[in-house]
Amino acid sequence: GILTGTVEFTVTKQKFLRPEGEVMLPDVTEQFDPQKYFKTREGLYVWGDFIDRIVSVAKAIDGTSAMKLGKLDLAKQANDAEIRSELPKNHVFEDASVFCAHLAGMINRQPNGKSGELLNNGYANIFYVKGKSGEVFAVRVGWHSGDRRWLVLARPLLDDRWLAGARAFSATAGA
Repeated sequence: GILTGTVEFTVTKQKFLRPEGEVMLPDVTEQFDPQKYFKTREGLYVWGDFIDRIVSVAKAIDGTSAMKLGKLDLAKQANDAEIRSELPKNHVFEDASVFCAHLAGMINRQPNGKSGELLNNGYANIFYVKGKSGEVFAVRVGWHSGDRRWLVLARPLLDDRWLAGARAFSATAGA
């Protein structure tokens, strides 16, 4: 079909990201309060910038629907603009409350740094989330093996480069 012109195809080469499939997050069936969950305790360290930029706008919810995320690993170092240019159009988590509920579920399913969808090898897990004042922040989640706890922080979008091997999640799967 290609030779006769009856079939066309487009090759899209990702410069920075390597698609790694999709993640299906289950329904959150119970009430979830981000103000109560995201506190530093055994197994979890929550930076103040995450509280100020994300949790401050997240509200308690009575659960939320299942969600399918895109999962992409950084093939080489990239800054936020470069990463976001290769993520699907609707990659930002628009609702901080829903994001927090699903992030808590991901962390809960990987206690003590257990294997799962979040990288647990010291590399960053990156989410882009709409937070305080409607600004999009890069949320970094990582397992710190020395302290035996998950770290969660939020920072403005920067020109700093994330290391190859980090993982970016998109609020939508596919292109």
